[in-house]
Amino acid sequence: MPPTSPLHRRSRRERRHGGEPHRLGQRRRRQDGREFLCQTIGGKGNVVELQGIAGTSAARDRGQGFNDFMKASCPDAKIVAAQTADFNRAKGLSVFENILQAQPESRACSPTTTR
Repeated sequence: MPPTSPLHRRSRRERRHGGEPHRLGQRRRRQDGREFLCQTIGGKGNVVELQGIAGTSAARDRGQGFNDFMKASCPDAKIVAAQTADFNRAKGLSVFENILQAQPESRACSPTTTR
């Protein structure tokens, strides 16, 4: 591989996984966020999940990743509400405010797919 090729400039991990650098960073940040959420609530309590656009592969995959992580690493936490926010911060805030009124005992919110 010539030293000037874009593939050569990627790290060994990026070449092995075939991912773009920004995508690998996004995955790592999501993992860090999930771990932070679980540590912050002490591994137990009610959690609200904000999702992206319903039916999209991104929202489905990220939501599944979040649910899998919570079951494995934070088994005493309960997801009490999951609602779409259409990848929109303003809508996410509005949706969360409504959920919080209905679920005041919620301890955390995971905007798993809100940009």
